[in-house]
Amino acid sequence: LDTPSLLRLPEPRWLITDHIHEQEVGVFYGPPNVGKSFVALDWALSIAAGVPWLGVYPTMRTPVLYMAGEGGASLQKRVDAWFSIHLDVDVDHIPVWFQCRPLPLIDDEAVDDLQDVLAGFQNDPQEPPGLEPGFIVIDTLSQFLGGGDENGPDMAAFVANARALSQNQNAAVLIVHHTNKGGIQERGHTALRGNVDVMYSITGKEKDGQLISVGLLNDKQRDDKRTEPRELAISSSHRSLVISGEISHKLSHSIMEISSDSLI
Repeated sequence: LDTPSLLRLPEPRWLITDHIHEQEVGVFYGPPNVGKSFVALDWALSIAAGVPWLGVYPTMRTPVLYMAGEGGASLQKRVDAWFSIHLDVDVDHIPVWFQCRPLPLIDDEAVDDLQDVLAGFQNDPQEPPGLEPGFIVIDTLSQFLGGGDENGPDMAAFVANARALSQNQNAAVLIVHHTNKGGIQERGHTALRGNVDVMYSITGKEKDGQLISVGLLNDKQRDDKRTEPRELAISSSHRSLVISGEISHKLSHSIMEISSDSLI
């Protein structure tokens, strides 16, 4: 592209306002059992339904592909719980599809095969074939690394294929990943952090052995201001836990007035 052509390219649109753009590659990372997949699924279903995330942040509705390497049993419960608190969303008309077996996404042929399947996908016999997801979740990185070494060059190959999938499908790709033994930094080679666009550290709080909230800390945002840290409420619904809203830590107006008066 020459410079005028480059400058005429359309601005990337937010899939979730202030959180992730189309064609970005992002990462959720955190220790086991802190709610990473609950948030990823909440993003995916909110985008597919076109409903504001947490009732606040506008989404751009687009088909979604959720790739769950650990199978569909627990995923079924979580999706059922999500619809139980989003009664205004029609389960029969939400464009989200689930791939419930791991694929070796460090393998170029596997990525090509996946794109061939998407191109030939036939959901409605009266419509032309093809599924063009605008949002793809890979849950988790280790399940889709295909036996590769996440501490070596295989991590760079994995991220490169995630980027190719993003660009070829005009989709944002979200990778769910784990932390190292210290529980603070994402696991594996620095090629992951160096080559993705946006990253969120995920933490969880428990009470009586049950997850009650999930924290999101945006610690990388390539081209935009980082979003404020958020704490999300977790509730039980049907057979699973589910994201049920955002916990506000802002002082009420009356408390702020009292605090201001006490400083005079």
